[in-house]
Amino acid sequence: MNDQIYLILILIFIIIVLSRFIIRLYHTNHPKTKAVIFYFRMCLGFLIAMTIYIIIEAIRGHNVLEKFF
Repeated sequence: MNDQIYLILILIFIIIVLSRFIIRLYHTNHPKTKAVIFYFRMCLGFLIAMTIYIIIEAIRGHNVLEKFF
């Protein structure tokens, strides 16, 4: 169970760092950053969905780490 909590905390930390980086890219107003912002927003959406999935499976009592490794 502790491993699942660590995994959730690591994913939340990555989501926070990635979202702050996206905000910095928004403020640059450089035309070449549009594709990068789009890619990072897709990655951010995937990470949020994965975090929600892990939380739901942990609440149900399943071992999430066995599904990933």
